Amino acid sequence: MRHPGLLAFVLLWALSAPAAAQSFSSWSAKAQKAEKAGDAEAARQAWSNAIRLWKPADGKKGKAKAFAARAGLKEKAGEADAAVKDLSEAVALDPKDSRLIHRRGRLYLDLGRAKPAITDFYAATALDLTFSEAFFDRGRAYELQGDDGFAREDFKQACGLKLKKACDKVRPAKKALPKKKPAPKAAPTEEPVEAPPAAESPAAAAAPEPESDEDEEDSKTPVDATACVSGLEACAEAALESFTVCVAKVKPCEELPKKGCCPRECLQRFTKGVGEKSEAQVFREVFSLKSDCFR
Repeated sequence: MRHPGLLAFVLLWALSAPAAAQSFSSWSAKAQKAEKAGDAEAARQAWSNAIRLWKPADGKKGKAKAFAARAGLKEKAGEADAAVKDLSEAVALDPKDSRLIHRRGRLYLDLGRAKPAITDFYAATALDLTFSEAFFDRGRAYELQGDDGFAREDFKQACGLKLKKACDKVRPAKKALPKKKPAPKAAPTEEPVEAPPAAESPAAAAAPEPESDEDEEDSKTPVDATACVSGLEACAEAALESFTVCVAKVKPCEELPKKGCCPRECLQRFTKGVGEKSEAQVFREVFSLKSDCFR
């Protein structure tokens, strides 16, 4: 038979125990302590308890950090899909944290899922235009899809933000030039005496020179969508130039109708679109061979 006094003492102790012993902040502290001690399993359980006991007063960012921390432990344990779910919870709680979005994009990329990875990298760069790692990883995702042109564009963007590994991607490796052997000295020969120029007939002198075929061809060259697009792509490939710089170099066909020119409407659409989307995305949309601005 239980003693009434003992039962009352236990209940009194339970009610008087500090609430902080079982709270979001207390379990978060335990989780961080366990991580420092290298006890991943204890840290993971502590973060789970913290998430379970979270209250609105603890703040959404605090809960997002808890999900992100648990995601890191799951990722180290090889549970990439489970880590993606936790990071998705973190992003939903703190959608303006570019680092969280970038982390999820990297996990997608590790899983071979290029499309959602690219979406996350676009979101991360939109929040932080100086996020060089996000531009670089978006280039890696485009490489996975086989879009080498767009990958190079992102690598150039990251290189411009001083990310060395991105510069290594776009700068061709320098090849050592073979040493030139000195040419053998030729024996001196007598210089031939030049014959005097033949006298030009009066009729030939009076006849005007025919216009070159090149000038005639340039004046009659219609808009060639393939030449326009390939010229811009060649410009971007030849040097560390952005599509914007290359488009600015092209003369509209209305002003200079020659091979490689582009319609004014296409050039204007690109310039206007870059302010709203990335260069690579706008280039793909405007300078498609099926684009109506070539008609």
